[in-house]
Parts: sequence; structure tokens; C-alpha cells
Amino acid sequence: MRLREITDLFGKGSDLGKLYNPGVDPEIQAAQAARDGGGPQYARPTQSGDDQAAWDRNMAKHFNPDGTPKNPAAGKGSGNVSYSSDFKGKIRNKPIAPQLMKVLQSASAKTGLKVVIFSGGQDAKGKGTRRTGSTRHDSGRAADIYIYDEKGNQLNTKGDDPRIIEFVAALKRAGAKGLGAHPGYMQGTGMHVDIIGASQGGGTMWGARGTGKPPARIAQAFQTGRSASQVA
Repeated sequence: MRLREITDLFGKGSDLGKLYNPGVDPEIQAAQAARDGGGPQYARPTQSGDDQAAWDRNMAKHFNPDGTPKNPAAGKGSGNVSYSSDFKGKIRNKPIAPQLMKVLQSASAKTGLKVVIFSGGQDAKGKGTRRTGSTRHDSGRAADIYIYDEKGNQLNTKGDDPRIIEFVAALKRAGAKGLGAHPGYMQGTGMHVDIIGASQGGGTMWGARGTGKPPARIAQAFQTGRSASQVA
């Protein structure tokens, strides 16, 4: 038996390896972290030395130097979702919950649109000071996102773009519970998505300045989970 075959059989992460070679291989760990959305904690160390060498060996295949995934979903049906390049400097700079990441990945995969998270999780209320606004972003259960097409054009939330309607409907079908979108909300390009909805006593949708409702077609798509071709 060749060395490669032995490694495949008994290496960390293999079925036999779980019994005879316990532990988690760093490269396998990195791949899983990328699938879950990565985060600033996976950024390449700033000081040269063994830490950078280990990062290059185990992480570079799956992450950009800032900790955002290298499109882990490409060709695998999980969408294109990443964190913004300045995410580490944001107040809400904690990774989003895996459940929410799966919602975003599903909507991205269904529509072919790219999602960039520019505001993620934050310290839970009473357990830290790096936080702002409501508690929806606590524990990474909400994200503020930008959406781009395949050419890199940023899409808006006016409600007249069928691609955004499709995306919102896909979010709903994937399990999103709360949505904020409107030309008068986050400059008309940002969108809030969460997996909380009305469970904490708040609303499920809002529009300009965090009040009211999104544009009619976006609101209908989120209420029904129906695609643009089905929304009047």
C-alpha cells in the first residue's frame, strides 16, 4: 500500500482516523470554517514567522488575507457570500451565525448574485461594549449586506429590479425571518436580513429609516417567498 493510500485511510478526518488518529487536521478545519462564512479571526497574521507560515499552509487555500472566504461555494451550489474588506474595523465585526450564513448562501446560489456582509454580529447586550442599535445583531443572528451581479454592479433596493425580487423571495424560502430594505434605508443599497423576525416583539419587515415597509414588490416577495415572475 502506498503512503498516499495509508494517509487517506488513517489521516485525521478520515473514518478510521477518527479511531486511530484522533484530532482535526488544520486544513480540514479551515475548509469547514470557510463553508461557514469565515470571519476576521481567520485573517493572516500580521507578523512574519511561524504563524504566517502555518496560515499559508493551512488557510490560504480557503481564505483571503483579510479572513473572507475564497468563494467556498463556487461550483458547489452554496452561493457567493463573503465579508467586506473593512469588516474587521466595523462595530459589528463578529461572524454571523451558521444558520444565517446558510440562508444567504442559499439565496446567492439560487439567484447567482454575490453577497457582501458589511455588518455582522456584535457583543450580546450586557456582555460587551462593542455593539450598537437593537439586539437583532447579537450572537450573529442578523447581517447587513450589499448585493452585486455577476459583473460586479451593485444592486439597489428601489423594488424595480427583478433580480432583487428573486433574491428576497429566495431569502424567505431559505428561512429568513426579518428584512429591512428601502431607497430611504441604508442609502438604498444596504439590506438587513435576520433569522429573528417577530420573535423578540419587533416587526418582520421595515423600510425608510427603519420604519414602515419595504417597496411593495419587495414586501410581497418576502411575505410570500414567490419569485419576480409571480409577483404582480
